[in-house]
Amino acid sequence: MIPTSKNHYRKVSLKDKESIHDGLARVLFFEYSLKYESIYITVKKGNYIGAICMKGKKILGWILGIAIVVGLGTWGTFAVLGNVNDYKAIEKKHETAAADEGDISRDVDQEVVHTPIAKDVVTLADGGDGHTFIADTHSFLNDTLGYGRVNSADYRSQRANAEDVLQALKGAKVKNKEITADFKKIEEYANVVFKEDNRDAMVQLHRLFHDLDIYFNGYDYDQTWGVTDFEGE
Repeated sequence: MIPTSKNHYRKVSLKDKESIHDGLARVLFFEYSLKYESIYITVKKGNYIGAICMKGKKILGWILGIAIVVGLGTWGTFAVLGNVNDYKAIEKKHETAAADEGDISRDVDQEVVHTPIAKDVVTLADGGDGHTFIADTHSFLNDTLGYGRVNSADYRSQRANAEDVLQALKGAKVKNKEITADFKKIEEYANVVFKEDNRDAMVQLHRLFHDLDIYFNGYDYDQTWGVTDFEGE
């Protein structure tokens, strides 16, 4: 049906057009007459069908309007999708970094890589051994800093741990020069954490204890950060 007048309406039943929702104007037919340079549009709103005829400049304006709307819609879609992808990429990056700060996963089927070093290599001032001290501190840091908890960790507990570390190393007897150098690094970072809320220092402290725990206690995996001078015997 091509309407011949600018505003031609007739009452229809909604059953005539099942795809049309009452109350919404929707284009039913779109016809372009090259001969008369006219566009005929049949639209539906409510229970009425209407016809609109546009000529000359009106056609150009109407087409430009559609082009602008479609263009903006397409741009908006890509912008949203781009932001979603960027967000996912950022999230993925954060998840990877968070996992890196956790204890590196173990495979229980692997053979032990390092043989635990002798107990007398490190003796703390209170008579305790270095193996237990390093394992316990590493466990605490895993629980409080691992898997994305670095930024949300309670500073007071980290400060208290740093103080305990400094006290434990004070007066400790060490029979290995490389371990002595590593303990100096630990003292430096522990002092920073004790004095201020420094998350980078917490991370470095965690990594030092992670590597030393592997070398001291001989676990079944060998993924280290490579931050210690001591690398096992």
